Amino acid sequence: LLFFFKQKTAYEIKECDWSSDVCSSDLTRNTLDISSVPAVKHLSHLPIIIDPSHAAGNRLYVPALAYAALASGADGLLVEVHPDPENAMVDGEQSLNFNEFKDMINNLKKIAASIGKEI
Repeated sequence: LLFFFKQKTAYEIKECDWSSDVCSSDLTRNTLDISSVPAVKHLSHLPIIIDPSHAAGNRLYVPALAYAALASGADGLLVEVHPDPENAMVDGEQSLNFNEFKDMINNLKKIAASIGKEI
C-alpha cells in the first residue's frame, strides 16, 4: 500500500479513491509538497511513502527532503542508491552512493528519535 506523490492539490487528494491499494499522482519531477503528507494522513488509513530522489532530481537535495518527509509524518521513503552514481545507466544524478545513504540513515535515526519514532 503505497502513496507516491510529488504534487497534489487539496482537490486532487479529495478525489482520490481511498479504497484502492495505490493512490498516485502524475509523478511531477523536482517538486515535493511536504504539506500534503499530514493532509493525506488525515484523509486515509494507508501508509505514505515519499520518494525524495525523484522529487529532488539531484542527490544534493535528497537527504533534506527525506528529513522533511519523516518530520512531516511520512511512513516510509523510497530512495535511489547506487555504488557509483556517476556511472549509473539511469537516474545517477539523483542517486546517493552508499556512504551518502549511510549518513542520511544515521541522521534520519536522530530525527526519528526526537519525534518519538523508530527506524
